[in-house]
Amino acid sequence: LFLWLGRLSHQLIRSRLGPFTLGRFLPHLIELNVKSRAAFLTLSFVVILMGLSLLGIQFSQGNYFHGRALFLSNDLLRPVFNAMFSLALIFFTFFSLRAAQIKKRSEIGLFILMLVIALFSGVRGLIFVGLLQLLLYRALYREGRGSLLKFSLYLLLFFVAAVFIGNMREGEFDPQIAIQKGFLYYLYGNNFSDTRDFACLLAYWDGEFLYGKTYVAALLSFIPRALIPLREEWGMAMVTNQWVGFDSMVMPGLRPGLFGEAFFNFGFFGVALFGWLFGFILKFADEKIKEHVRLSKDLIKGYSYTLLVSFVSALMITGSLWTFYVFILVNFALVPFRYLGPGKQLCSISVKES
Repeated sequence: LFLWLGRLSHQLIRSRLGPFTLGRFLPHLIELNVKSRAAFLTLSFVVILMGLSLLGIQFSQGNYFHGRALFLSNDLLRPVFNAMFSLALIFFTFFSLRAAQIKKRSEIGLFILMLVIALFSGVRGLIFVGLLQLLLYRALYREGRGSLLKFSLYLLLFFVAAVFIGNMREGEFDPQIAIQKGFLYYLYGNNFSDTRDFACLLAYWDGEFLYGKTYVAALLSFIPRALIPLREEWGMAMVTNQWVGFDSMVMPGLRPGLFGEAFFNFGFFGVALFGWLFGFILKFADEKIKEHVRLSKDLIKGYSYTLLVSFVSALMITGSLWTFYVFILVNFALVPFRYLGPGKQLCSISVKES
């Protein structure tokens, strides 16, 4: 309900405020990075090198499909794995945008290699996000034109593949069993819905609101936990593990869902406030993407306005706020590489020419 009210509010406020940009510096920086081939190849080289190095360590210990558990339980490798995961998310976003708009066939091999790394790492989310972004950005660039049946079949294939990969991670390679378990996973699991985790947390919750402590801890997530005791105690992952009784050295925390953390902090007021804000920002980004695709076929420029969506999404589920910080840092770090090779030319010519 409040998502819808946020959407409606944007429509009303926009007509009174005129051009509503919410700042252009960071979106423009991101736009140029995505369009720069040199910046993209630099990002690709770093994340693939990290991924292959982690796979080497993983395979040397006889672990082939569940690297995530291995790395998260190792204090030395956990930060490296988390960094690789964050960079891989950025890589898939950049690639999907470039594949839709710039269409460099030579970059497809990098995409396939990253899918292989994600497969053996046991991180289904990376594979699913990578393929889904590729599909959705293509649909956006084509302004929604295409076969709904084909689109639905692709989604079904993604869901089946995600369940099968999960079974492989558990040492089960029978496709028939994967299909049988699939219905249970979809109806009562946390593969694509956080309902079960939220219900579990609600059962263990003592009824005392957190009053923003997890948000403060998340906003400070760029500082190591050892230096900020607040993060060690009030990070959402630490809180959920404490409630349920899980070991935070092994368990990365339960997922309370899109509105769960807002509820545990501020009750239904938090749900209403964050719902309204999220709906407002989503509508803003939605219009910007469609506007730039329609007027100039510049999907990448339209995408750059979704930076606000990323930030608000990270506030909704604060465990991803660290990933948002990495995204900003990486984009600043890529700026010098735009001036290498063909990347500089690509940023300076029009979209149609590219």
